Amino acid sequence: MAEKTGRKGRLSRGRIADLPVFGIVIETLKEWWSHHALRPAMQVAAEASRVVLTPLAQHHPFGLVLSASAAGAALTWSRPWRWMFSSALFAGLLPQLASRMVARLPLETWTTMLGAALSRSGKNGSSTPPIDSKL
Repeated sequence: MAEKTGRKGRLSRGRIADLPVFGIVIETLKEWWSHHALRPAMQVAAEASRVVLTPLAQHHPFGLVLSASAAGAALTWSRPWRWMFSSALFAGLLPQLASRMVARLPLETWTTMLGAALSRSGKNGSSTPPIDSKL
């Protein structure tokens, strides 16, 4: 029976992590973030904002909603996705993530992929021609 997710067809975070490729990607990103230099700063900022915003949300919820709307408008106006996803960022980040993800794959996966690639190249006729012994 399908797991209840609130809406039909939606995958929960746990079910996505159970998928083979996504699980490896998620674990790789978690490992990368656990060693990232900005992680402690983000933890301190999250705790500080929690300490400040919890009483504010309890006493002035409407003001908090207005502040969040203003912050969202400022974020939209500044368009951080234009500079955040630049090619320079990906040039430094993607090789690190790819190497960590490749290191996490089991050996059986590599042998299966190699076997599939070799059988496919043999079917296409792209194998090397036989060596002529008369030369």
